[in-house]
Amino acid sequence: MNSSLPWHQEAIEQLLARWHDALLSHALIVESNDAAAIDRFVSSLAYVLMCEARATHPCGVCRACRLVTAETHADLFVIPPLDEATIRVDVIRELITWSQKTAQLGQVKIAVIQRAERMNRNAQNALLKLLEEPTDQTLLILGTSNPQTLLPTVRSRCERVVLNKPSSTELSDWLRHESKTQDESVIALALRYAELAPMRALEIIQNGESERFASAEAALAAWFSAKTEALECCQQVAQHCSADEALSILATALRDSLHHEWGEATSSESLESKHQSSLSIAMKRSDWQQRLESLNRIQVSRNRLQHSTGLNDSIQLESIFLEVDAMMTAR
Repeated sequence: MNSSLPWHQEAIEQLLARWHDALLSHALIVESNDAAAIDRFVSSLAYVLMCEARATHPCGVCRACRLVTAETHADLFVIPPLDEATIRVDVIRELITWSQKTAQLGQVKIAVIQRAERMNRNAQNALLKLLEEPTDQTLLILGTSNPQTLLPTVRSRCERVVLNKPSSTELSDWLRHESKTQDESVIALALRYAELAPMRALEIIQNGESERFASAEAALAAWFSAKTEALECCQQVAQHCSADEALSILATALRDSLHHEWGEATSSESLESKHQSSLSIAMKRSDWQQRLESLNRIQVSRNRLQHSTGLNDSIQLESIFLEVDAMMTAR
């Protein structure tokens, strides 16, 4: 099992101390913009809470640690981040049945729901039973990168844990170490298109995705400098990226241009300024209010694409490109 990310270890230790002092809520919602980082955090938290050594890191050798590693610990219930789009009510009912049993190997039980936003409404309503009538010595941990998809009644019954973001130096050093690359341009590009999400940035580097994102960036640069038309650029970008990735690229360029214009690019602690894309320079041709409106429009489209089915991605993408094109050419 992977350990927590370095900048999350302090949060692990604080929650662990509160757990041992019986001061921790019976249910937590762990939030971050990086779904994979949340998965890693909640797994690490469950692992260290289960460990019999009661240390800040799991010992890896006690009976509990061995069972957790083998995924056979009877007092740990995990709903993993599978590719399935929805967590249905029958899975939550199974969790509730498990929670009502007496702990078999110790005095505590821990349930983890990764990517909790996948729960449909019926599943969330069923989960309320456990939240409203928690069983003794049972901790429920929900991980989500989109907490607004959870019912207000679910959110209100959980303690919120927002994972902190790493500093620019921490993030770059970690990526350099984990990816075994010293190419700063590759690291910067991965961070831009991962929207500063550490685990996604690492995935981009390890999977060799930097090249296709660079190709998409070149196509956008040609469009921004008026060498190609919006729809032609859209088609070129679509050859290298998914619709969501293409919208992410546009959103990054818009955000970078706004940060630069509002003076944030001078801050040494700003991750956005350190890894600013050169594409943002062309964006400055347009009014900042128009850019902000387009940024909001892009986010709405991304949410629609991510949480809906049956939409024509290419039409959605073309519509956004035409809108941004109109914004950049307006005077």
